[in-house]
Amino acid sequence: MDISLLEDFYDAINAGFIGDLPRHVSDPKSSAFYVITEAEFKKTSVEDIQVLLRNKHILVTEVSTSTLKFDAKGLSSLTSLSAVMDIQGMSSFFLRFNGYFSHALRY
Repeated sequence: MDISLLEDFYDAINAGFIGDLPRHVSDPKSSAFYVITEAEFKKTSVEDIQVLLRNKHILVTEVSTSTLKFDAKGLSSLTSLSAVMDIQGMSSFFLRFNGYFSHALRY
């Protein structure tokens, strides 16, 4: 991976911070994320979830799951480590790539 691309990505992330905090913490209404607990999520209607998804990414917290280590063994339990993953987005960082970003990552 080109280091300048990584630096641009890092700068784009930091540009979204307000003070030293990410936007979803410092100004949730202007964030691309809608943070909700699992209990609240389960009580929310499908229609309300669909409305949220029109403009936000939903981040569900306090989810009861088994612990998964962030290492090769843990990640390989999700998918093959040699699998090609497509990442798509419309953020200001991604818009520099011909208006739309779709890139396959290989590890």
